[in-house]
Amino acid sequence: MELLGDTIVIDGFEKLEPQKKIVVKKLAGIYAKEIEKKFSKTKKISILLRQHKPYYIEVNVIAGDNTMVVKSTDKNLFYCMYFAFDQLLKRQ
Repeated sequence: MELLGDTIVIDGFEKLEPQKKIVVKKLAGIYAKEIEKKFSKTKKISILLRQHKPYYIEVNVIAGDNTMVVKSTDKNLFYCMYFAFDQLLKRQ
């Protein structure tokens, strides 16, 4: 488990190649900004990599009194992250 900033936690990414891990951290930061804009009072964003090849990612967001969970599976890690965050950002 690794803490990025005040609100972002990534977990399960320890076995990734260093280059991929850098991209994951950058994407997490970019998406965190979008989430914080859309959902006021964002307290925590957790990105959990549950499985490798195919990748299975779970994103949990705590914003105010609400907890939102989205899940995504794909053979490409970055598409998997994109699909998870896309689902989340389409929510009202």
